[in-house]
Amino acid sequence: MKWILEKTVDFSNLDNFTPSDLQVEMTKASLNKDSMTLTVEMELNLILSPDTVEKVKADIIRNVAGVRSVDLHIKYKDVKASEVKPKTDPKEKEETEDSGGFGRKGGPYRKKYIPVKGDVVMGRPVEGPFKPIGEVDSESGTVALEGQVFK
Repeated sequence: MKWILEKTVDFSNLDNFTPSDLQVEMTKASLNKDSMTLTVEMELNLILSPDTVEKVKADIIRNVAGVRSVDLHIKYKDVKASEVKPKTDPKEKEETEDSGGFGRKGGPYRKKYIPVKGDVVMGRPVEGPFKPIGEVDSESGTVALEGQVFK
């Protein structure tokens, strides 16, 4: 599996990250004999772009005899680099027209699109102190939690 990733990922766009830095661990793989679908669970230290994931699936289908489709389930562990960069398309940063409310144009709180940076899923980065989720109860009030989002 690592050799497919090494030939599919464009390492020239990754700062100080080479094929030798890539860590791949296949945690589970199964083949459905009826549909010939290969399901692979893996852990990577490189966040792949959706295009690269599709290329990896196509390479697996080409290189593994009989496989007709591939389901990849990727967990990211000890991430060292990412192919996914914040979008810089000027069209995506255009200010939206203010509708004066909370309608389809975004309302007063949604003036423009700003790409998310770092490990933030949505919104702005949160600064601590962070509280362990096990200590949060109905009397905690507003708290900050830190962790990973997973399926």
